[in-house]
Amino acid sequence: MTGGKGLFYLNYALTHRMHAIAVSKGALVVEGKKLINLAHQHNKKLFFSGATAAALPTVDLFEYNLAGCQILEIEGVFTGTTNFILNDMLQHECAFAESLEKAQAKGIAEPNSSFDVDGWDTAAKITILANTVLGAEVKIQDIPRQGISHVTADHIRDWKKENLIPRLVGFIHIKNQQIQTGVELRLVPANHPFAHLQGSNKCIRVLTQEMGELVVSGGASAPLATAAAALKDFELMLKTGC
Repeated sequence: MTGGKGLFYLNYALTHRMHAIAVSKGALVVEGKKLINLAHQHNKKLFFSGATAAALPTVDLFEYNLAGCQILEIEGVFTGTTNFILNDMLQHECAFAESLEKAQAKGIAEPNSSFDVDGWDTAAKITILANTVLGAEVKIQDIPRQGISHVTADHIRDWKKENLIPRLVGFIHIKNQQIQTGVELRLVPANHPFAHLQGSNKCIRVLTQEMGELVVSGGASAPLATAAAALKDFELMLKTGC
């Protein structure tokens, strides 16, 4: 991941004293922290809520609702594609390839789905959150990562017997000023907040020192939702007088 043209355009906008809105993850994964510093240097604002789970509030949650809080844990189901596939496999006890084909037919999964199903999309979002929200220096290639393509119908049947729900979870844990990150296929009990996610809905769970635990869910993956997230950033830009 190099950041591509998106990185060039964001650098250009900020160095020429323009506010910027980013939806693509690439530039933020590669140089998210530098871009934020560049925006501050020129007294401008970089908005990027659409790049970290789109319609699911993530960046805004930390910037506004949890401002000033000490973050202890961030965990979430950040990739709607993988959640749709796992939910479909749970419902129909079918093969991974069959559920993937359904996701592609609905426009939820890309024709080349490896970025999502191999955990790279979740790892990218974890990288952005760790570096921009927590000021870390996480590199995406260093994040331990699992995917879901190895899950079979037999796995699903066995997990259902034990009342366990599979979810692809990205996490950031902070302890003694050390940050641990990862993407893992996690089996959660049926009463867990992640277990209740339907379709391509997503979820974020944050544990703070001052406000305790906060869970936000929803934000199903869809092109309209991503566009709405970018529009929301534009509205915030106008309302905050940027």
